[in-house]
Amino acid sequence: MNRSTRGRMQSQLVVVKELTPIRDAPGRQLAVRILDTGHGRRLDIRELVESDAFSGYTRKGVCVTPEELNALLEQRDEIIRLLEGGR
Repeated sequence: MNRSTRGRMQSQLVVVKELTPIRDAPGRQLAVRILDTGHGRRLDIRELVESDAFSGYTRKGVCVTPEELNALLEQRDEIIRLLEGGR
């Protein structure tokens, strides 16, 4: 994606709601937002940094559609089992 395309996409983003961060460390959050992209709403989970050098959302994150979120949630039990050390 070239810079001009990236800039157009970013200008179309509207934050519908900022939810409670799922990680909240000093100067570094894992922010959760609902965005309207102009092509539908997305769940955005992204690192938010506050420092002298940089403040804002980083590229470290994921933006998923409702369909992608449903596919992930269908795997919830297996994901939790594996994260807890199961096989």
